[in-house]
Amino acid sequence: MAPLACCYCLSNKCNGTFVKPSTKRTHERTNLRLKFTIPQSIHRGLVVPHDPKPTPALIPPYPVREPILLPRFEFPDPPVTSTCVIEQQMLDHGTLTQEDIDIQLHGSDLPNLDAVDYYSMYNELTTAGARPLTPHIAHNLPCDPEQRALECQLEQITEEFHQNQHTELDQDIDMFDPGDDEMPEPEYTACNAFLAIIACLLTYLSPQLQTTFVTLQSATQVLGLDMPVTLLPTCPGCRNVYLPAGSPHTQDTCVPCSLDLFLPNKTRRGNDRAKKIPYIKYPYLPLSLQLHSLLAIPGIEETLDQWRTKPRSQGQYSDIFDGDVCRTTLKAPDGTIFFSNMANENRGPQGELRIGVNLGIDW
Repeated sequence: MAPLACCYCLSNKCNGTFVKPSTKRTHERTNLRLKFTIPQSIHRGLVVPHDPKPTPALIPPYPVREPILLPRFEFPDPPVTSTCVIEQQMLDHGTLTQEDIDIQLHGSDLPNLDAVDYYSMYNELTTAGARPLTPHIAHNLPCDPEQRALECQLEQITEEFHQNQHTELDQDIDMFDPGDDEMPEPEYTACNAFLAIIACLLTYLSPQLQTTFVTLQSATQVLGLDMPVTLLPTCPGCRNVYLPAGSPHTQDTCVPCSLDLFLPNKTRRGNDRAKKIPYIKYPYLPLSLQLHSLLAIPGIEETLDQWRTKPRSQGQYSDIFDGDVCRTTLKAPDGTIFFSNMANENRGPQGELRIGVNLGIDW
């Protein structure tokens, strides 16, 4: 039986009670979660009122104000070009400069450069004796005996070290188990660790800064990148998609396959799950929300209406708006042509932005 550990957590108020080591680790994780959740709730919606103060009157003589931005008199040189192909190649590689071009010569080009065919002959000889580089050649370079012997010696020392370490491991230590569904995903853990390091650096450089957001979820929410994506459960057998867990018409099993859609209510460690987690998650974002984020891009409406001013020729089909379906078949709710493009409708019928959505199905 594992020895009991003394716990002084604040979340469960153990006050030095002896508990199991696994229970103590759970309480420590809860304390760490509360440590970063409370500052986020304090920052959310914080508005500091201020008292308006009257602007002080200016007393002559008035102070002379300096210009906000100093005038810049530095004019960068234009890129150097040359009519000679060889000179241009040397300029691109940095072996020739503008000072070399400005040398006073009788001709416009450097002397004898066009007559030198060394590089052409070198390229021809190299191409004639070359063979294509394959992955086998790239990954099977000639082996160095001394380097290989050193690598074998290092591998042997590493294996002996790990064997000695495994015999002295504590049985109660938490090892990483890829199949443990309670372990956090490595990607999210890496992002949270990176944000925590950045927060420590900012606090070290400027201690007067307030507590920053150090979790991926809070950072994306502050930046406005948290899209309300719904995770729909998917059958592991037939890949049929069902309603989410919070829906009143949700199902726990697939009707045709009789397979469970969600993970068991208890984890491998025997703890109860806070919510249902599907075996296979299907991210779903409604089309209305996708259009909302799309139309928030500046200038996107003018781009979507460019087809109205595009010149067209009878009998030539350059896009879908040249076809009969868009011109005569698709109807609006009032019975008119949905993609109507009359002479007085450069901004759309009644100034409306009408968007066509194509549905593609891959069997």
